[in-house]
Amino acid sequence: MAKKLLLGSLLAGLVLFAWGAVSWMVLPWHNATFETLDDPQAVETAANGLKSFFKKPGIYLFPSPTETTKERLEEGPFAFISIVPEGINRNIAVEMVSTLANNIIAALLIGLLLLKTSGLNYWQRVGFVVGIVLVASLLCHIPYWNWWKFSVGYTAVTIADLLIAWFLGGLVLAKCCQR
Repeated sequence: MAKKLLLGSLLAGLVLFAWGAVSWMVLPWHNATFETLDDPQAVETAANGLKSFFKKPGIYLFPSPTETTKERLEEGPFAFISIVPEGINRNIAVEMVSTLANNIIAALLIGLLLLKTSGLNYWQRVGFVVGIVLVASLLCHIPYWNWWKFSVGYTAVTIADLLIAWFLGGLVLAKCCQR
């Protein structure tokens, strides 16, 4: 049983990783959810000026929670900002290995849950996996839409992407993780 779980987790992790590559690098849907800037040069100039306000990387709200009033929020602007003032020294190989490891660990955990079920046929096991991911997606992404005003398009594409990924990964897990 443990060998099947480990094999299923590894294979499902690879399927999830492959889907992620297609979803982000081939399909246009993620990029279509990002707005374009009318004047990128002016925004870059303004962003460089903001470096003095953001001393360390992190998540910032504007207006800050301590100064937020109903009137201030209504008059705008409102911003949810994830910033790294010094820029990113991207190591794509490390990021890819980290993503693959995360996929495998998540598949292992869902596979363990799947092994706790009994009496489900193959498609019901796939549905079980997708159901877990649907609940997790709603718990994680809907609050960002609700509270931080992430766009409906971005939220919908993110959730759809996860559901497709885990449907594909679930095909593998349902085959490997059965009692």
